[in-house]
Amino acid sequence: MSLKKEFVDWACSLSGCDGGNPEADIWVSGIEWGGGDEKYYSELPDHINEGEHIPAGRYDWKDSLTYTYGRNVAKLVSVIKGKNVEEYQEYANNAKGNELFRLN
Repeated sequence: MSLKKEFVDWACSLSGCDGGNPEADIWVSGIEWGGGDEKYYSELPDHINEGEHIPAGRYDWKDSLTYTYGRNVAKLVSVIKGKNVEEYQEYANNAKGNELFRLN
């Protein structure tokens, strides 16, 4: 069986990443509960047909802080950047979004 080139390009790219800057010094990857909802699955064939996925380049800290894993990432990155763990929210609110790349 032969795979479509678009599928191979998509599957071998950064598809499924949470975003950010692939050129960042900090990459975070974790295993977490995913939430493939109906919209995700209905849009997936279009994403595959587009081929390679290229991340937007900015990490969405605001959205990330709305769930536990995102807050833990903010705590980790803020400490790496020299802040106290208690300052994670302030760090995330002032971050540019290009200092991190996050994938699953």
